[in-house]
Amino acid sequence: MPQSEQQVSNREQIDFWNGAAADRWLREQELLDQALSPFGLAAIERLVPAPGESIVDVGCGSGQTLLQLAERVGSGGRVLGVDPSRPLLERARQRTAQLPQVELCEGDAASVSLRGPLHGLFSRFGVMFFADPAQAFSSLRAQLEPGGRLGFVCWQALDDNPWCAVPLAVARSMLAEVPALPPPGTPGPFAFASPARVSGALRDAGWRRIEIEAFRRPVRLSASGAEGAADFSFQLGPVARLLAEQPDDVRARVHRRLVERLTPLAREGRVELEGATWLVSARA
Repeated sequence: MPQSEQQVSNREQIDFWNGAAADRWLREQELLDQALSPFGLAAIERLVPAPGESIVDVGCGSGQTLLQLAERVGSGGRVLGVDPSRPLLERARQRTAQLPQVELCEGDAASVSLRGPLHGLFSRFGVMFFADPAQAFSSLRAQLEPGGRLGFVCWQALDDNPWCAVPLAVARSMLAEVPALPPPGTPGPFAFASPARVSGALRDAGWRRIEIEAFRRPVRLSASGAEGAADFSFQLGPVARLLAEQPDDVRARVHRRLVERLTPLAREGRVELEGATWLVSARA
């Protein structure tokens, strides 16, 4: 593997996930697990991990998907979790300590060397951060067994994801100077909004039998009303990044307005807004 310009070009994302973003993620781990699990499970069902297989989890984060994959491959299988975030991997290490079939690797999945044999590649919202997706998917494909399987889930466009678009619109409307949204395809949560871009990157990387299917589910922002939902948005996603450098008085005003916006959406204390994703599968 080339050292890499790929490693260098992914540096911004690596630094981001080793800083305040990781701290926020760990604070909200239980709520995040609940919110994101249906999307990851849908991708796992398409991948169909079998007992005894070896599966790579790209961007394994704090470990929920490692647990879900380990259950499917069993004690005779192997799950290798790769993530650049040391704090998140430490939490994953704690959660999987009693599972000898789980191994963890701190590094950039776009350039890391993995010990085979490897039968499948999985990711729940971890592959959208590659600076050069075709190069990254090519490197990963080359390390799978012939015919190895790929299965991942990624977000559709921001505008198709009210769970994120609604809070972000409120926050942006409250700022005197609003930064431009990143161009389509910029590494980040919505980099794979275009299915044509996803399939193109996979084809360029040598993958075949590419299938992309829409999958929508509500994303639970809170089980304790609009205040909790506003807190969730402040901790994670584009709103958190947008407001990170704002003064406390601005953050307080945005929070109040967001509570006002979300209050009518609460149902028996729960605030859930739709999440739209792509389920992607392919063969090496």
